[in-house]
Amino acid sequence: MLYFIQATIYSALFYGLYMLLLRGRVAHAYNRAYLLSISAISLLLPMVQLPSFARSAMPATVVTLPAIDILGNAQHHAGILPGQWLLYGYLAVAVAALAVFAVQLVTCFRFLHGAHTARHMGQVHVFIGTGRGPGSFGRYIFFPGEDLPVDILRHELAHVSHRHTADVVYMRLLQCIFWPNVLLHIIFRELKVVHEFQADASAAAGREGYAHALLHTVLHAHRFSLSHTFFHHPIKRRIIMLQTPSGRAMRRTTIARSAIATLLLTASIIYLQGSTQLHAGPVPQAGKAKKVQKAADENVVPAKPSVDVAAFMGQNIKYPAVAKNKKIEGRVIVTFTVSEQGDVISPVVKKTPDPLLAEEAIRVLKLMPKWDPATKNGRAVASELCIPVVFRLQ
Repeated sequence: MLYFIQATIYSALFYGLYMLLLRGRVAHAYNRAYLLSISAISLLLPMVQLPSFARSAMPATVVTLPAIDILGNAQHHAGILPGQWLLYGYLAVAVAALAVFAVQLVTCFRFLHGAHTARHMGQVHVFIGTGRGPGSFGRYIFFPGEDLPVDILRHELAHVSHRHTADVVYMRLLQCIFWPNVLLHIIFRELKVVHEFQADASAAAGREGYAHALLHTVLHAHRFSLSHTFFHHPIKRRIIMLQTPSGRAMRRTTIARSAIATLLLTASIIYLQGSTQLHAGPVPQAGKAKKVQKAADENVVPAKPSVDVAAFMGQNIKYPAVAKNKKIEGRVIVTFTVSEQGDVISPVVKKTPDPLLAEEAIRVLKLMPKWDPATKNGRAVASELCIPVVFRLQ
């Protein structure tokens, strides 16, 4: 959930730069590339973690957590944790969205397969009398009637030559998989408008009266949601864009400013992710673990788990069947690190009566939700903890 919150915030920041510096500017190819890029960058940035260079290290101490008993004859029901419900809900919606998208693709391909080809223009197939359109999808252009208006044909050919359909499929996949990021829908909507600007610019080159064709809405455009259509709103913005001068120097200045601003924003986000972790207040100790520190380190506060560690481990650990049959029991001691971001990482087995028991303890430890990281002088730092897990047969 935290990932999607971060991704949505980053998408909003980058889209805000677009609205401030690029929207309404005659730099269609750059605007298109920018919108496609920020849709991916905003999804990748939350996963970027750089080492901190300014952070002080924790004292060389290990906080030992209370021992956890795992009884071989007890029935442990892991159940479904709240985080797992969220995961299952997310996956259900993502699968449903992908299924809808697949149905749309199948519907579109069936329509194109059943249409009659009017002519071939290189690799482009043009269909007439389809009852849908005018529009395009991939290398296919379709018209509702028998006529082939020149301006509209040039417009749709521009969509094909610029490979706008690939952008649509790419964005729709992102929307399906990362659906909690609502900014992707806004970015996609703006991208579709930029596609129209780009196609209008190509179709209107060297021709007069093209703007009148945009207003000729006698034909009713019946289209597929994945296709581009000539009558794509907002018409007003398209006509204004056709009348907007496109000076080369102005375009270069706009692109340079937006590129610098985007790089600075990206660098700032990466730096903040890697250097600081803000907390609303002091972080208490982890369970009953002792707070180990020296007098000189009075401002060091240990990491705190987001769940009851003993309950989490006890509910999720399953006594290995092979170990049961062999009557293997004993104490497994595992050390692990809670990173500055609160992730449980680098588990190391210090002692175990059998690798089977150690593997099960580490497996469950890696499933543990994020912790509130330890702090030193108000800054998040990595800390090392030790957890004993006692496997006993009765």
